[in-house]
Amino acid sequence: MALIDILRVSLGPWRARAETIAAVLADAGHDLRSLEASIRGPEPSGARMMVERVNRPTATRFLEAVDRPVPENLLAHAVPLIVGWDCAKEPLAKVYLNLSDRAESERRNLAANLGLSGAPHVVGVNIGEERTVWKTYRQFAGIPLGAPSALQAWATHVPVAGGVASYTLREGEELARAFFVAPRDDASLDQALHQLPNFEQAAEALPYPPGQVTSVGFDHTGTSWTVYVKPRSYDGGLWSVEPVVCLRRDDGELGIFLEPNSPERRAYSRSARHAISYRLRAGNPSSASVHEIMAWVLARVRQAETQNIEPVFDHPPGGWRVVAS
Repeated sequence: MALIDILRVSLGPWRARAETIAAVLADAGHDLRSLEASIRGPEPSGARMMVERVNRPTATRFLEAVDRPVPENLLAHAVPLIVGWDCAKEPLAKVYLNLSDRAESERRNLAANLGLSGAPHVVGVNIGEERTVWKTYRQFAGIPLGAPSALQAWATHVPVAGGVASYTLREGEELARAFFVAPRDDASLDQALHQLPNFEQAAEALPYPPGQVTSVGFDHTGTSWTVYVKPRSYDGGLWSVEPVVCLRRDDGELGIFLEPNSPERRAYSRSARHAISYRLRAGNPSSASVHEIMAWVLARVRQAETQNIEPVFDHPPGGWRVVAS
């Protein structure tokens, strides 16, 4: 299925702009793998899309294509962006800063620069024709704190990689808007998804054949639900949104991730049972120091596997120390 055909389906009243937006995305190397559509119920609706890992020039061109102002204060930061739209009702353009792989201190400083409190994992704006709404998102290792009972009940039998709470900002105050869980990539979701009221009807609004379900959520009242879905060709399933440990030294910070070992998972190193990877969260540590600490992590994981226990990452060498995520 061609990118432009997907955009025509998902852009609703902006469908006449599909060719321009497709060209903007294609010029930056984006294809179906960058897309993430969402549907809502119990009143079925679609026409909602996010595009991941977008750079500033592409975000600017996208906003120009849909005649929305460019939030210069948001785009002034050198972090990956997410852009998107919600055309189910009033057409909204979305621009978010994705800070989920950044150290807490960096998230806090960036939020402060934007006049926000705390250390959110995502900060963004929904831009309508007449108003702009600021939003923040915070990650959790499991079901997010404050989630409505509807989400807690739905996720009872679903293995989750983590959770997210979203908030809108009104006069500087964060107001809970919605709560989500990210099903792990080994979760069997067919039965659970069909427990969502009118899921079958809403699924007809997806602009492409469905693949990995990346998150399922409810609004703060537990009344309406949202499901985010990647295209069927997507192969980047999620095991955990949170690192098992964060390690920091004076020149940088790493988040360490463990996943079940399998050939399709990309990894820095592998033990008998685990694929081990890292994400740079701050700074720029030398290759030698990264190699040293990742060798130590591998040794700790292998030791734990021989004892059938969870690995412990205390007292790292080489000036590294354990910090909060």
